[in-house]
Amino acid sequence: MGKGREIGAQLNAWLARGDREALQSRRLEGVLLDALGSDDRLRAPVRDLALQPLLLKLLQESSPAARRSMLETLVQDLHATYAPTVLAELLDLLEAATGLSVGRGLSSNATSLPEAQSRPESRRPAPTRSPQPGGRSMPWRQAARAVLLDLQPLAPGVALAFVNALVFLWLGDELGRLLPRSWSSGMVLLLVLAGLQLLLLRPLAGLRRSAPLTLADSDDPHRVWRWISAPWLHHRQSEALLNGLMLLILLGDTPLPLGQLLLRYLLTSLATMLPAVLLGRRWLRFARWDGATGAVAALIALATGVSLLHWRPVSFPFGVLTVPVWVLFVVYGVLQLGWILPRQHHEETAPPRQRLLCSCWWWGTSWGLLWALLTRLQGWAEPLLRAAGGG
Repeated sequence: MGKGREIGAQLNAWLARGDREALQSRRLEGVLLDALGSDDRLRAPVRDLALQPLLLKLLQESSPAARRSMLETLVQDLHATYAPTVLAELLDLLEAATGLSVGRGLSSNATSLPEAQSRPESRRPAPTRSPQPGGRSMPWRQAARAVLLDLQPLAPGVALAFVNALVFLWLGDELGRLLPRSWSSGMVLLLVLAGLQLLLLRPLAGLRRSAPLTLADSDDPHRVWRWISAPWLHHRQSEALLNGLMLLILLGDTPLPLGQLLLRYLLTSLATMLPAVLLGRRWLRFARWDGATGAVAALIALATGVSLLHWRPVSFPFGVLTVPVWVLFVVYGVLQLGWILPRQHHEETAPPRQRLLCSCWWWGTSWGLLWALLTRLQGWAEPLLRAAGGG
């Protein structure tokens, strides 16, 4: 028995003992990697297979027709991704785990399969073949399809977080009418974050573990509320202090209404968490996202990008000091890298660059710089549009 068939048989036995409805990608990954043992050759392919939402749906599906359709789609994706030797092991794994036969036309001599000869368009070309002129768009379609499949299990949490931002827009507008006009909306946000963080020290210490969004919770329909709680609390006290200081400098005297500020804060946090979680589900075994890091990084990057693209200094008053934005960018970036790059769990095997790409700081910085660039391009385009309209 080959290694792939051995892993599949162990998975099938494990599924027979457990509850398929409660199956999660991270639990499935742990079972497969435990069955794999020390065979590093298959570790990355087996992990990628375990984290595919389609495999999870296949194992939970009871309809024979739907299972067959899902299996065929999954096999096509594997054919387009892996070399024949690794592909054969993964197909053995799927056969043993599902009890269904797997077509192997692309991993062997295709001329011996009449079905493959009569319907070549039903199979994707193997990656070792040279690309055909008419098939250049296939990688983009495959990438878009993979992103949609990855987004499906996250959709309830993302939708809930988006609706929650709209609720806070309304709530902020209502509270803004009650607060004294001398109160800055940035100070209100900072006080709320500081108050919640102080509650973690004693009365609500348990929230330190349950509030962050983790890999295991990201697709759990019973814990979608963590997509709401994550932007408000920090599991690391030092990071909470840093983000509070940055918000005080950046938003201490902002003229934005409270509702608009809360909306932008929550939507920016969501925009930085979502891609980080998507990549983390593919690359990482242990990760969590929380706090104001994504929003703070986006604000600093936006101001830095505006300063560079307009070639003028941007500074923020802070008491008797005037802090240039490039100082904030450097200091904040160095401190965040000091938390992101080191391994946070002894079983984490992802390289530092993958941990970086799975962080809210990275995506907040990326979105902020992109927004600054779009703003600059709009400034360049407006005079041309006015001139064209006047002509």
